[in-house]
Amino acid sequence: MSNKTLAFLKINQSSPICHKISSVSTILAMLALYLWDIVGKINETYPKLELTSGIMDAMGDALVVGISVINTLSANILNRKQQLSINASVKKIDIQTNRSKLLHVSVHCVVCLTFSWDIFSRNRSLGWAAYKYNLVPLFFLYKFQLFALQIHNLATKIERRFNILHREMAQTCDVDQITNCMKTHYVLSKLMENISTIYGWQILLMYKMLALYIVGGLYFIHLLKSSGLNFHVAEAICYLLWNKFLIVGCVVLVFSCDRANQEAEKTPQLCRNLKKTKIMKQFLKQVDHLAPTIRLPQGSPVDRRAFFDIISDIINYVVIVLQFDG
Repeated sequence: MSNKTLAFLKINQSSPICHKISSVSTILAMLALYLWDIVGKINETYPKLELTSGIMDAMGDALVVGISVINTLSANILNRKQQLSINASVKKIDIQTNRSKLLHVSVHCVVCLTFSWDIFSRNRSLGWAAYKYNLVPLFFLYKFQLFALQIHNLATKIERRFNILHREMAQTCDVDQITNCMKTHYVLSKLMENISTIYGWQILLMYKMLALYIVGGLYFIHLLKSSGLNFHVAEAICYLLWNKFLIVGCVVLVFSCDRANQEAEKTPQLCRNLKKTKIMKQFLKQVDHLAPTIRLPQGSPVDRRAFFDIISDIINYVVIVLQFDG
């Protein structure tokens, strides 16, 4: 284990100028797509919708594009060093199970189903001239789902590695083995810290986007029943599929981060329960100092309490919609 741990720390931290140029070009391309999307919808799509639904659609597009833009900016430019550290660490703790592979396949099947139904239903009600601009948020929603799976994979690997670490700690009192456990714990702690630094804002925006899409979907279904707009039942089913699609991505991400945080929290108590040797006291001091947790930018952990924040955002959006309609 010591060789693997040392390998974690041998990281090439170079960031060539060509990589930065490529990242900036990618960001500019995403912003250009968003501009084409919004301008086209203002001219073709939003005149066919009510004001509130058009505003919510524009906000949803802004959030999903913003997640991709911030992700590229944070991972490839602002925090390139931390991203290289994550890449080097993941190569050594890459654990793929049949369950995780099944999850990936299932998510992509849901993506294909949702996208196909969206094209069928909304193209039918809006017409291709107005609907074609919706292909842009479809693309970015797919990128979002890949982002959610990426964080899920990282958090799951961290959880399993902490579980292995705790079993090794419980089975040995050897100084060299405990030293190796300290090194492994340090690397895992830094990995969680880097995830928080690079991906914290994206996860926070994900909460806002999920709440907005849920309210937007329910509002469109309300329009289906109460207004004279050219909606079809198939479109209502489409919005329900979108809600399911985004909820699954959010749940997978949040629960995996929550389990990783819970597993990391077991280390201090395990250290206190073991024999109080000099090396173990040093280990406990390190554990208390690092306190590894996947966090949001404001410092709160990514755990199941996030759903209370999402519910709060949903209530805020509902109040705003009611004010507009009133």
